[in-house]
Amino acid sequence: MPPPPVVAVAVPEDGLVRGALPRVDYADAFRLDLGEGPPPSLDAVAHATLGTAPGWVVSLMKARNALVRPLGLKVDATVEDHPPATPYAPGARVGIFRVFARGADELLLGEDDRHLDFRVSLRLTEEHGRAAAVMTTLVRYNNWLGRAYFLPVGPFHRVIVPAMLRAGGRKLRAPAP
Repeated sequence: MPPPPVVAVAVPEDGLVRGALPRVDYADAFRLDLGEGPPPSLDAVAHATLGTAPGWVVSLMKARNALVRPLGLKVDATVEDHPPATPYAPGARVGIFRVFARGADELLLGEDDRHLDFRVSLRLTEEHGRAAAVMTTLVRYNNWLGRAYFLPVGPFHRVIVPAMLRAGGRKLRAPAP
């Protein structure tokens, strides 16, 4: 079975993502096609896409943590498969992300640190009988270190997010055991 399609899309201007940060220095959005019919639950999509990660992403996160620890930046717990604590509500964690807000069809997650703050919106949509999940990332640099940090991270980010969406899409399409 081919991987579910993921495409870059325009950053949404409405929903929880609007005004999520007072200033945005970087933004992108990707859409995962979930197929015909109504979308799965928001919690199921969040767990499949953000609560787990491909092995190579876990390895990259471990390397990132080792490199930034001496700089005094936050180090995240490894992105591993943990049972979801659903429904995800503000204050809960989905993988390495803290939930900031929840709407009927959208979660706003992220972290704040000395160097940068980021928000990730995961929003379910349905159009012309096809369900989709749109993942939007917003980043605000807090100082020169944030800008310097994101310079090499940005290209990886633009590969990791679609990969996590595709992996989550495969999990959601897999038959139940």
